[in-house]
This record gives sequence, structure tokens and C-alpha cells, in this order.
Amino acid sequence: MLDSIEQKNHKYEEVLIVKRLLGIMLTILLVIALLQAGGNVVTKADSGKVVLKLTIGNAIMTVNDKAVALDVAPVIIESRTLLPIRWIAEPLGAKVDWDNSTKKVTVTLENTKIELWIGKSTAQVNGVAKPIDATNSKVVPVIINSRTMIPVRFISENLGCQVDWNNTTRTVTITYEKVVIVEKIKVGLVTDVGGRGDKSFNDSALRGLENWAAGVKMVAGTGYKALTTDEFNKIIADEAPDLADRGIKSFAVEPVVLESKANEDYVPNLKKLADEGCKLVIGVGFMLTDAITEVAPQYPNTYFMLIDGVIDPAPANVVCYVFKEQEGSCLVGALVGQMTKSKKVGFVGGMDLQIIHKFEAGYMAGVKIVNPTEEVLVGYTGNFTNADDGQKIAKTQFDQGADIVYHASGACGIGVIKEAQARGAGYYAVGVDSDQDYLAPGRVLTSMIKHVDYACWLATKSVIEKTFTSGIVALGIKEGGVGISPMKYTKDIIPSGVLAKVDKIKQMIASGTLVVPDSREAFATFVPPTIP
Repeated sequence: MLDSIEQKNHKYEEVLIVKRLLGIMLTILLVIALLQAGGNVVTKADSGKVVLKLTIGNAIMTVNDKAVALDVAPVIIESRTLLPIRWIAEPLGAKVDWDNSTKKVTVTLENTKIELWIGKSTAQVNGVAKPIDATNSKVVPVIINSRTMIPVRFISENLGCQVDWNNTTRTVTITYEKVVIVEKIKVGLVTDVGGRGDKSFNDSALRGLENWAAGVKMVAGTGYKALTTDEFNKIIADEAPDLADRGIKSFAVEPVVLESKANEDYVPNLKKLADEGCKLVIGVGFMLTDAITEVAPQYPNTYFMLIDGVIDPAPANVVCYVFKEQEGSCLVGALVGQMTKSKKVGFVGGMDLQIIHKFEAGYMAGVKIVNPTEEVLVGYTGNFTNADDGQKIAKTQFDQGADIVYHASGACGIGVIKEAQARGAGYYAVGVDSDQDYLAPGRVLTSMIKHVDYACWLATKSVIEKTFTSGIVALGIKEGGVGISPMKYTKDIIPSGVLAKVDKIKQMIASGTLVVPDSREAFATFVPPTIP
């Protein structure tokens, strides 16, 4: 009886030795062939999806269709497929450690840690004991030809792989779709006193951060909700058709917004966002210039973006985005100057500041280019928040003979648009910052688009891609910073010749052949060019 067993063992060992020799010879030949052909003998896959194919008894596997030589072929023991662990785990990006004293192999991939022991039917997955095969306790890791062989289904499925078996070809296919977990970064935004819902400047900034950069929308009473792809694309199409070719996409961003009710809120709001771990903090409007100047040096590891203000020289963690509002306003003026019937038009500014003078000067330059004799009435509300003040000035200008009034006055402009709507046919308002045409369809001739949204998106993108650079960034027509609305409700009443002249002026500005005045002083000496 014992002699019979010894003879069987002897024959088994002979067969095993022959198989090993054949396997080694095949491996050597394969490696030589691969090297001669420029083949790849490393096992780590280059892509996020990894597909491994192994055949029982074959010392050649494929990793994403690339041949790889194995030193031990897959085998079947106890009706289960066992594979060499290192050749399986490493192509998936897993780490394999061997403890010779305890005969333990540890496989680590992402947040999964699997510990197995040679000859033992129980393993540990993230510290929790699990049977390797619930129906057969004889299925255990073994060592063959000095290589650790692991039951394929247990190890693969616990690493998040899909395992498929083809009984005809005796081939096992392991598919691993790498899930890339990207931690969201917080990006904070502090509004100016106009706040959310101004239909203009602040809403544009919020759109750039929330809708574009973060891919979410604010739902009243609920909070943020992810935008669908169709919703995201529609927002771009509606609000920024001129930026359709700029590659706008969303990132792994968590927006945090604080609204300012008074100037005294700026500093504490900026500090609060920095203290909460925001990687980038956006200050909306020039009125936050002093606050960012004070706060930024206290948080050297936080980036700050200032819109419409200039800190020069800017600290290493501050970028200032400014706009060439005069260029967009020039296009508006050129359109208004050709469309007016009364040959008298109006301008309503908010606070009487240099930045608003840029709108005024550019607008007047555009009017002057197309009709040097037209009169432009100018008025200021002294604030950016009171719609009634905007309506009063618009009423006065309409009463004085103007038939089109352009505003650069924040929420005051809602009153300007309201007055044009009340007047009815023959009277128009012109919106600003965002596309405000929808506020009174047919009564808002166009809007001067100031892409604060795009600036917020660009700044967020620079932080995400680690390309943030301090300093001053100026966005004009050429850079995609300003323009005019697509005139969804009024384009059909505007003659093609009028639009063609506006487009020609736009081209001249973009090419640098027309420099638009950006102040009252510059406008005083402005000589309008001849438009072909």
C-alpha cells in the first residue's frame, strides 16, 4: 500500500518536473520573441481599464491585449482556478507583500487590503475574516514553483474586478475598471452688497462658480442639485454662446457662498471661507479690494481672486481679474447709435466711479463712431442696489427725448428695464453684465455681456490644474471677456447692415486697430475711425 502511494507520488513529481521544464522553456522563448519584436514584458497597465486574460496551463497571459510571459501557468485545483498572485495584482496597480515567516501574502489596492495565508481557507479583507470558498474549505492558496497561487475569483472580486470563465477555451478573463475618486476642493465666493438675485454682476459670478465650475444649481429651500448634461449645455448656450469654443467644463468643486449685506461683512466673510478650508476665495467686485488686501497675507496657503479691483503689486496668492468694459460698451453704443429714432439716447450708471466711467466712455465712443451728432444723456444713481433709483433716472431721460437707455448700475438697472417696458413700443433698455434680454422680451434691445462667469471659471480652473499665477488678468473682446447678447427677442427687427457694422467694429477692436477710450478724459480726445 505504502509502496503504491510512493510510486504514485514519484510519477506525479516526474510529471510536475516535466511541466515545469516545458513552462520555463516556453517562457524563455516568449521573452526572447517579445524583446525581438519590441514587445512589453512589464505587467502594469497604462489605462484606467485593465483586462487580463489567462488560459489554464498556458504561461502566456495578455494585459489589455499585450502579451506577457508568466513563470507559472494557471492551474485548476479542487475545481477552482488558481493564478500567480503577483502577475495578477500588479497589472491592476495593487501592491503585493510576502511575509515568509508566517507564509502570508498581502494585496493592497486603493482602500482594499486582503491578507491570505498559504494552506489556510480563511482570509482577511480589511480586517474582516472571510472564507476563500464558502462551499469548499479545501480551496486554499498554495505555492507552486516558488510562486504563490491564489484562487482567482476570491481575490479578483474582492478587489472590485469582474471575473468571466470560458469553459471551452479554459480561459479566465479579469476586468478591472479603475474608479478614480477625486476629492472635491472648496471654492468660496463673497458677493458684494448686490447679492444673489441681482440679475447682473453677482449672478454672473455665481453662474461661473456654481453652474460652470461645480456643475450644480441652487434650488431654493433645498440647496445645491447637480445639473444634468442637458441643463449644463443649455446654460452655456443661453448665457455664453460666444464662449462655446472655449472648452468650459465642470470640475470636482464644492462651492461655498456668503452674501454680504454691508461693506463691514467683507473681511469676516473672506476670513470665514479661508478658515473653512476653501482653496480659492473669490471676492466679487472692486468694493472688496481693501478687504482682500487685508485678508490675503493672513492666509498664504489660500488663493484669492478679486474681480474688478486691482492690487498692485499683487501678493503671491492673489489674482485680479479686470475687464475691458469699454470694448463691450462700444459695441452696444454702435448698435444703439444706429437704431435710435430720436437721435437721443441715455446712459444710467450706478456709483460715480472710474470703473463705471469705462462703460460710459465706451458707450459714447460707439455712438460717436456711427453717428457723431447724436446726443447721449448721462445720469448716476449713486448706488448699485435700488431699482427705484434706476427707474427714476430712466424716466427722466425718456421724458427728455431718449428712446434707448443703457445701464451699468447693478440692480438699479432692473428699474431701467422696468421703465422701458412700461413705455412700450419705440422704447428700449440695454442690459449689462449678464444677458438681461429675457427680463422684458422685446423691450431690452441687447445686453453688454461682461463675462464675470468666465473669469470665475478661469480662476477655478487655474487652481484645479495647479497653474494659478498671481497678478492682473485683463479680459476684453479678444480674450472672451466682453461682448453683446445674441438678441434673442430683438434680432429680427435689426437690419443686417446694422449688425454688419457692429461686427466690423468688433473685429477692429479684437485686432487692435481700434482702441476704445476707457475714461472721460480719453473720450474727450477720441477720434472715431471710418468704418468701411
